[in-house]
Amino acid sequence: MTIALNLLADVRWRGKPVAGDRPQALLAALAAGGGRSVRAEKLIDLVWGDEAPLNGMKSLQVLVARARNVCGPDAIVRDGGGYRLGAAPGEVDSARLSRLVR
Repeated sequence: MTIALNLLADVRWRGKPVAGDRPQALLAALAAGGGRSVRAEKLIDLVWGDEAPLNGMKSLQVLVARARNVCGPDAIVRDGGGYRLGAAPGEVDSARLSRLVR
């Protein structure tokens, strides 16, 4: 299985660099979900922390759209009340490393 998301050295989606702290944080938060959907409210907290925008849901939608423009429409999947990464956990370098360590 090939690596779709690199998080350990520099953030890349299928070999393409992902620039910007927030898109990188979004991908990392989704990868930490382990293939499960992450609620939108939780993503807002993980990406912005104490500096969450007043209209967090809209800001998250804009961020997802920007990340999809860079990574492709299949990188982030809308799932119920949240989003999930469009790659299996085995396609994320940090998840592979975690499994190897265990």
